[in-house]
Amino acid sequence: MLIDNVEYPAYVASESRFGVLRGLVLVLTHECDLEQDNSRVMNDAAIICPVIPLEAFVENLEGVLDDNAAGQLLSHVTARNVNRLVYIPVIADFLPMGGYLYLNLLSHTHLSKLIGDNVTRVCMTSPEGLREIDLALERHLRRPKDDRMPFQPYAPAPAV
Repeated sequence: MLIDNVEYPAYVASESRFGVLRGLVLVLTHECDLEQDNSRVMNDAAIICPVIPLEAFVENLEGVLDDNAAGQLLSHVTARNVNRLVYIPVIADFLPMGGYLYLNLLSHTHLSKLIGDNVTRVCMTSPEGLREIDLALERHLRRPKDDRMPFQPYAPAPAV
């Protein structure tokens, strides 16, 4: 389910700290875990993924990549060669040019932030769309790990 105007915690680079953002999100938590009539322990939060509108994504690329490199990145994303990004098609009035799920921004929010008067339930994903998102999450989270730990200095292999 896509819901707009949802509050969620996120890193705010311009302030170099975490804050609360508001925007369009895809709710990833299963419906039965969100249903408040189900008396379950710890069912007061939902896993979400913010949706980055295509125009905002392209604007962010302009400061980092030249037009050629940005075009190549977009073609790789479209071909599903970039595990951390999933294209979301056009949704009238919400994503006029489409958008991207950035899977490295998976977050959470309290259920009260999904049902308030100020949020808008935008749409449900189609079964095919949900299958593609599930596959993208699996590819992203279960791909083989590198031998070298992240944040470690690179050391070339010793000469033999």
